[in-house]
Parts: sequence; C-alpha cells; structure tokens
Amino acid sequence: MFNLMAWSVVVAAGVGLVFLHKTTISNPGFIATGRDGGRTGEKQSKAAHAAGSGPHSHGGLAAAAAGGMERLTGGGSGGAGGSAASKVSLLRVGSGDSDRNGASSLLDSPALWAGHWHQLCVTCKIVRPLRAKHCAVTDRCVEVFDHYCPWVGNTIGKGNRHFFLVFLWLELYALLVSCGVAVSQLKSAIVGGYWTERLVWMLVFLVISAFVSISVAVLAVAQASQVARNVTTNELANWHRYKYLQDPNGTFSNPFNRGVKYNCWEAFHPVR
Repeated sequence: MFNLMAWSVVVAAGVGLVFLHKTTISNPGFIATGRDGGRTGEKQSKAAHAAGSGPHSHGGLAAAAAGGMERLTGGGSGGAGGSAASKVSLLRVGSGDSDRNGASSLLDSPALWAGHWHQLCVTCKIVRPLRAKHCAVTDRCVEVFDHYCPWVGNTIGKGNRHFFLVFLWLELYALLVSCGVAVSQLKSAIVGGYWTERLVWMLVFLVISAFVSISVAVLAVAQASQVARNVTTNELANWHRYKYLQDPNGTFSNPFNRGVKYNCWEAFHPVR
C-alpha cells in the first residue's frame, strides 16, 4: 500500500512539473502592442469592449482626449504605466500624416468615446479589452490578467491559468500524500520503540512539507474558487476600481459568472 502511494506521489509530482513548465513557457494572453506607430493599436481598439459612439473627426478626437485627460491621469483602473508627459504625447494628434493617423486610430475607439479611459494603456499604446491589465513585470498588457507569479516566472492570465491550476492541485496531492506516509512511518517507529537517523530526516521533511502544503493549499483553493466563479485575483482585489464589476448601488457584481460548469469550460478552453 505504501509503495503504491509513494509511486502516486512520484507520478503526480512529475506530471505537475510538466504543467509547471507549460505555465512558464505559455503565452499568458499578451496583447499586441501599438508601438509600431498605431497600426496594432487600431486593430486592438476595434476589439476592445465598448458602448456608445460619437463623431469621428480629428478635431472631435482631440477634444475627447482633452476632456478625458483628467480621468486618465487621475489613476483609472488597469494599472498602465507611463508618466503624465507620455500620456499627453500619446493623446496629442501630431502634425505629420503618420502621427496623425496613428493617434487618431488609437483614440477613435468606441470605448474611449463612451468615457472608459481606464482601458487606454499609454505604455502599450492600445485600448485594452475588459479584464485586461498591464503587467509591470513583463511590461505587456495581458488578457484576463490574474497576477504575476515569481515562482513560475510568468504572468498568470487567460492563456495559462488552467495550466497553473492543474499544477497546483497535482503538487498539493503529492505534498499531502507524502506527508501522510511520513506521519504513518513516524507513528510506527514510536509504537515500535525504535528510532534511527533516517526518521530524524523524515521528521524534518514532514515539518517543511507541512508548511509548504498550507501555502499551496490556500493558493490552489483560491484559484479553483476563482475559476469556478469566473473572476480573477486582480478583479477581486480591485473590483472597486472597475465599473463593470459594480452594480448600480456600487456593490460587487460579476457579470461573467455563468455557472460553475460553463466557467470551468471557458477557463480550460481559452479562445485566442
């Protein structure tokens, strides 16, 4: 029985490392930047979530930019980097044809016309879709941004959160079963009245594994709960900054929650 459990630990840990590797190398959902002169920004702005419309002229765009500057520089949600000077430079329509076309295509977004200036990333020069956020570590906007994990060396987002979740639960299983085997062996040693140096190291292993198991268990349960509710760590931490997560009374409301089954299917089958 112990041999079977020991081998299950080895298999679970090994497969977990495979998913760790996939989490690390997978594209978490990086959004193409508009740093190529606005061509990509134009493409991304069409895909951004929006409501409302307005006149599409260069003069109207400049006026909209001026009217939205206070909201933008006041610290809207999304966490995009960049100084006030870069924001002014981005929003200003240049005198050259290429600058004018690039800035106009970026600003000519239904999301911005509707006043959703928090979706503008002045670092990537794009209009982000809802649920995306600029990652300060990777310096890219990520779809369905969850968090940056230094342990895997990658951002957790739409493209790899399912790999991350599987990795956590496989390693949690390996930790818990190995702790159970260690406890059983220690109990047998105490009852049998013998003690060896090998059991001392087993005790050290048990203590370390217990602490690691607690942290992994908390993270695994939290991630599983968020996937089941179709919400992210970033959204739970900053929901008060995102209007789309608030009802008319200003309380938390998740419009993406469509039931556990559909939420899990969406997380494990990300559409890019």
